[in-house]
Amino acid sequence: MNSVDFNQEKQKIQIKSQRGECLYEIPVPQVEDKSNLSGIISDISQQKWCNAEILDSLVNILDEVCSQTDNSCQPGIFCPFGLITGAS
Repeated sequence: MNSVDFNQEKQKIQIKSQRGECLYEIPVPQVEDKSNLSGIISDISQQKWCNAEILDSLVNILDEVCSQTDNSCQPGIFCPFGLITGAS
């Protein structure tokens, strides 16, 4: 199963294959600029390896990154009221 992780050292969100290959990277500055988010999510959703679990994990990681960075992107913006739902 592919995974979505926040690499704090590199300051990037990474989507990796089962073998650990990086399929997609999102630098934190792109996340901090909210105008980029819809394009990033749209691009990822069109990838052949993307599925509901990847998108769910991505949203959770985006929320986590927002809570760890000092910017205008507020925690909870992607998971309002702290409600995190699993992929169906």
